[in-house]
Amino acid sequence: MVKTGWQNPWVRAVTTLLTAPVMVMIFCFSMENAENSDKRSGDISVQVIKVIHPDYEKMDTDSRQTIYDRVQHIVRKCAHFTEYMMLGFLLRLCLESWIGHRIKR
Repeated sequence: MVKTGWQNPWVRAVTTLLTAPVMVMIFCFSMENAENSDKRSGDISVQVIKVIHPDYEKMDTDSRQTIYDRVQHIVRKCAHFTEYMMLGFLLRLCLESWIGHRIKR
């Protein structure tokens, strides 16, 4: 059995040590209650709104709430996409380092 550069022990260790914290991060974020999760994404949403709508503070309450809801939805979806994209990428590298030589012919 010929090992490629991906099957080196140090590569296995690094890919595993990078993948595990992302799994823990996703697990911890999933355990947050709705209030904390809304606050975290809300803080980021407000910063995004300040960039894309400089006159946000001068708008009426209904317009502000509509913009906030839309931006927060997008921020939350982007966060979920990014978390799982990172996990997928790192998991692929990790699995390649552990069992990649068994899959390839």
